[in-house]
Amino acid sequence: MTYRDPNQAPSAWVTLALSGLLLAVVGAGANAAEPCTVGAEPWLSLTITPGTAMALSDRIISVRVHVNGCAEIHRPAFYRNAGNFRLLLQAEETAALRAQVDARQLAAFDTGRVQSKLAAAQAQGGKSKTGAAENFTVLDADYYQIELRSGEKRAAAAWPGVHEYAEFYPEVVELKQLSTMLLAVQALLEREDAVRVHGATP
Repeated sequence: MTYRDPNQAPSAWVTLALSGLLLAVVGAGANAAEPCTVGAEPWLSLTITPGTAMALSDRIISVRVHVNGCAEIHRPAFYRNAGNFRLLLQAEETAALRAQVDARQLAAFDTGRVQSKLAAAQAQGGKSKTGAAENFTVLDADYYQIELRSGEKRAAAAWPGVHEYAEFYPEVVELKQLSTMLLAVQALLEREDAVRVHGATP
């Protein structure tokens, strides 16, 4: 409640009232901008290493989600909004992410088997009239690494240019599944409600 001194000039009272309102707004904004607190160890981690050679020490993209729902996000120097951020996921968002990043599929991801299936798909494509599939290669492919942890259990997968290869060779189901999981985590990078954290390490 604002107290008005009857002896005070109206203009001065208006100035004080506006100043109080501004402080209230700033205070509310400061409280809303408090970053979440990370846990001891993330249960989900994603790192993306750009394939294009760049003379930058800061070039790795990363997302780490903790059990308490606090997500750490690092957008490297070439991002428009670069820096370290934190984002508190709601319980339903965390549950949806756990459902999308399937631990069984990730644990079953076998690099050698996937490479063999991809080679077979490329060879089969080479028998077509155009031979386009045989010649398909992602140049300067970004390298994706994803990991799930639950106590002593760990499931991880890594692949270069996974989204492009998954689109071009949909018959390689493992790449399609991995691409879907990665996109679910990558969506956190675009969240505008992430709070900047100064001085935090990526």
